[in-house]
Amino acid sequence: MRKLLAITPYLGRTGSEIALLNLLTSLTDEFQIDVVTPNKAPELASEINKPIRLLKPVAQKQGLKQKIQRKIGIGDSIVKRSFLGRFPLYEAYDVVVLNTLKTLVYFPEAITKGKKIIVYIHETEAMLTGISAHLFATVIDKADLIICSSEHVRSYFKTMGRTSKVEVLHPTLDYSKFALPQSNKNLRASLGYKETDFVWGMAGTITVNKNPKMFIDIAKQVNEKKPNAKFMWIGYKGDSAYEDYLKSLVKEWNLEQVVTFITGKNEEYYEYINAINGFLLTSLSESFSLVSLEAACFGKPVVSFPCGGVIEAVPEVCLTVTKEFSVSEIASEIMNIMNQDTPQFSFKTCNELVAHSKTEVSEAFTTLLLKHNLL
Repeated sequence: MRKLLAITPYLGRTGSEIALLNLLTSLTDEFQIDVVTPNKAPELASEINKPIRLLKPVAQKQGLKQKIQRKIGIGDSIVKRSFLGRFPLYEAYDVVVLNTLKTLVYFPEAITKGKKIIVYIHETEAMLTGISAHLFATVIDKADLIICSSEHVRSYFKTMGRTSKVEVLHPTLDYSKFALPQSNKNLRASLGYKETDFVWGMAGTITVNKNPKMFIDIAKQVNEKKPNAKFMWIGYKGDSAYEDYLKSLVKEWNLEQVVTFITGKNEEYYEYINAINGFLLTSLSESFSLVSLEAACFGKPVVSFPCGGVIEAVPEVCLTVTKEFSVSEIASEIMNIMNQDTPQFSFKTCNELVAHSKTEVSEAFTTLLLKHNLL
């Protein structure tokens, strides 16, 4: 059986890494798959099951001479290993997949381990800040295949000179996650919501790009006219001064009963998405927005700023995109939706959503490999 090595930065509950894991679990009939990450405590470790292997670093042995040198502080006590040198890898892999821009630093090393190198990119051009120009040029020139999560991503690769062997593969979803009841009244009640409340959700790590300040601005404006409008952010960690600022702002504006921050995106994540009434995407830049697609799979209306690839992610039947990054404009769209019946549809009967199933995307991935003679 062919061997595939996937390198991913965190193996955490981010859209890009959930998309990778969903893809890998659908390829086990085609490949023997190993996964490595520099993160010592990956959140998704519990979701990787046989036959996929999550490799752990092997402790580096030291001889007596090295131990003595280390103790007395002379000489090089231990030879530094390369990143991939820390793991019990096979001698060679048929395919190595580098997932996200963050793993491109391992590209020179990956070339020594894989017969073919694929980079799977989920970020917009705004995330190129901090990426070495020389390294990126090397990837553009030498990668056997570049897979982009959306046309939005592919466009900047073409702008930078990669015009062949650059394809689009939209992220895949595990539809077994969506076999939940239409609403979870107990969860809503535990969060302090009434049955008459219309809860708008957003999910993601709290960063400037995700635009949480404007999320609070929107909540304030909408709630002034719609007192039953509530806003919930899933992904709060509570370990940064920026998060403290946001919570202080909520308190200063007397929005503590309106805006709620949910700690982490844990195993109850889909329960939270299921419990909201609508999804509000406030990001400044998104290559695709898997979380918006997930919300759509639960039949939630999605309202978004014009931030990029979300128009590729969410079916038109449940998507509203503003013309500008305007609080008043998006607040108006939110209230319009609250004033009307939510469109009802099933992801099983929506062709745009079915196209993101694991079966469909795994077949598309294999087709791409065959198309470019990588199998």
